[in-house]
Amino acid sequence: MPDFTPSAFIANLARVCRENLLAEKWLLAPNRRVGNQWAEQVARSGQSAVNLRVTTLTGLALRIAGARMSPSKRVLSSLGARILIDSILAPDLVPGKERYLTRLLDGGRQKSPGLVRLLADAIEDLRMSGAGIEDLRRAGLEVPAKKREMEKLFGLYLAELDRLSLTDRAGVFSAAIEELLSGGGEI
Repeated sequence: MPDFTPSAFIANLARVCRENLLAEKWLLAPNRRVGNQWAEQVARSGQSAVNLRVTTLTGLALRIAGARMSPSKRVLSSLGARILIDSILAPDLVPGKERYLTRLLDGGRQKSPGLVRLLADAIEDLRMSGAGIEDLRRAGLEVPAKKREMEKLFGLYLAELDRLSLTDRAGVFSAAIEELLSGGGEI
């Protein structure tokens, strides 16, 4: 078997596993695959990773927010958010007004996956920052038509989340923060 020299991070993770052998340990990773690779590297270094639980920031937020979230509410993935935005986005999003974003949808052309992704990312960024419709209305966007369409799209997105009993990552993080601030949120 080839010689394995762990990185400082893996060596420290192995030390934590050794010092807390049977205790439950949580490893926060960018995604589960990477976290499991780290746990595997610990094991390959010769240290058992008993009770090492791999989670992501979203997974941790879901655990914390669990008590605060309605059991009937489902979490919308990033792909799901794009599909939802795609279903809302239409040439007549803001009828009778000068258009900016939706003029690209004229002539029966298909929606650009790039446009849908950019709009979904913009809405996720707004939501993750804690901004709402009123914040967007006060924003100094350089093109008034763009601002009107983004406000409308954002409002329709929020309405669809509510209508379909969904929440997005921002909703999960907000619920987790509320739970922690209320004194709950034990993992």
